[in-house]
Amino acid sequence: ADYVYFNHSVHVAKGVGYVLTAAHCVSSSMPPIEVRQGNAFMSPARAYSVLSYKAHPAYGGGDPRYDVGMIRVAGVDASTPTLDIGSTTSVTNGMQVMSVGYGITGPNDNTIRYNILKNLNAVDPSLVSYSLSGGGICSGDSGGPMLTPGGQVVIAVHSSVDNATSSSCSGNGYSVRVSAHYDSFIKPF
Repeated sequence: ADYVYFNHSVHVAKGVGYVLTAAHCVSSSMPPIEVRQGNAFMSPARAYSVLSYKAHPAYGGGDPRYDVGMIRVAGVDASTPTLDIGSTTSVTNGMQVMSVGYGITGPNDNTIRYNILKNLNAVDPSLVSYSLSGGGICSGDSGGPMLTPGGQVVIAVHSSVDNATSSSCSGNGYSVRVSAHYDSFIKPF
């Protein structure tokens, strides 16, 4: 699963940071133990140990509208890269977004971070989606950020796709809007 730091919740003096991800990436059956930073998952520039984590309590039944989780990590300092959370950023149908992740890109496993620009084809209060025709999110991209085109503001967290095989994804990709859960879940954590 992919994770993203957000800057107004980093406590540099204490060495603690907060990471936004998907709820299904922080399950008690497979708890996160490390958050990696860098362009290559297998050769991270840095790694942070997990102090605590929490999935959105309403996700329990797998409802994609609540597929958002949080992780508290140790080892953060002033050089830790961060992104803003777009809790009030306007999101519209047809808007261009950037998706980032380490998900599969073909028949072989992928460990390199990629990004792609896509246009949203559906927007509702909890979820956004785009067509996977020509590329997009796939298995392994869960929890990664959907960003504004400039790549500086997180507007959603990758959750799921319509159809996934061991080497490709098709249909639509779905991401959970941070604005839907910022005040009730993200900020309180």
